[in-house]
Amino acid sequence: MFVRRLGFIGIIFIATCFLVNSFVYAETWKPYQFQKGEMYEFRIVLGTEDSEETEEGDKKETTYILETKSVSQKEGFIEIIFTTKSIVKEEALSYEKVFGFGEMIGAPLSMLIVNPMYSYIFEQVELEVGEKVKLLGIGTVKVIGKESVGGREGFVCQFYQSEGKEEKLLTEWVIDPALALPLRVKNFEDGELRSLFELLSYRKD
Repeated sequence: MFVRRLGFIGIIFIATCFLVNSFVYAETWKPYQFQKGEMYEFRIVLGTEDSEETEEGDKKETTYILETKSVSQKEGFIEIIFTTKSIVKEEALSYEKVFGFGEMIGAPLSMLIVNPMYSYIFEQVELEVGEKVKLLGIGTVKVIGKESVGGREGFVCQFYQSEGKEEKLLTEWVIDPALALPLRVKNFEDGELRSLFELLSYRKD
């Protein structure tokens, strides 16, 4: 009887540990939760396949740098610095290039990263490899693995949008839940990669 009781207690203990570990390690993610003292550097590529094959000066590629700094003598304020860098041919120098990336794509940069329409998705998805969440009438999110990008490790999350009885891959994110932005974003259209947003480096003071 005593042995049985110990065995039962052991099973309960193991099950409890498993549940506690699952609760502790399974995280969700909320985008755009920035902190002071951060520096992100990304590369952004549009058109992808076509862009990779063109001449160096013709690539639709931009470097985007974002910094958040404390303001001396102004407690509670943050200085935001963002820089875009790209190389273009001299004859292609136009207002779209000069006034930044938003002019080039005709939409806010945030639309390439996490479309506000879908940002709530991540609060419903536990970042565990093998996790799959079906969102009624919208699509499915799958956590298919882990990958290192820009010196950080994140979960690879794929979002499949429902189209009738089919589901098409719309976006793939690599997410480090400790950061405000994805490590990488791939946006697809009709099965083709249309844009890439990829972390080159991250630093926090």
